[in-house]
Amino acid sequence: MKKNKWDSLKRDLRKKKKIEFVEIEQKNEADGMNVVNTKHLNKSQVKLSLQGGYPTVFKIRNGNLSYFNGNRVLEDMKKWVFE
Repeated sequence: MKKNKWDSLKRDLRKKKKIEFVEIEQKNEADGMNVVNTKHLNKSQVKLSLQGGYPTVFKIRNGNLSYFNGNRVLEDMKKWVFE
């Protein structure tokens, strides 16, 4: 996904809802995933893992983790966030 689409998605979603974005760079991948798993998924048996490439787009709602598997188009991603 191009950086400008990602930035546009974050900007649009922050206007509509309280959302925390986590961006984990490849150089600190293990530490970043550990922070997410500890902070947001500490009570869940399912933990964050990379899904075969960058970026791995996921959401955590009420302690439940789900990954985005749709078209990397702005409208599709926004719709997925609010499902």
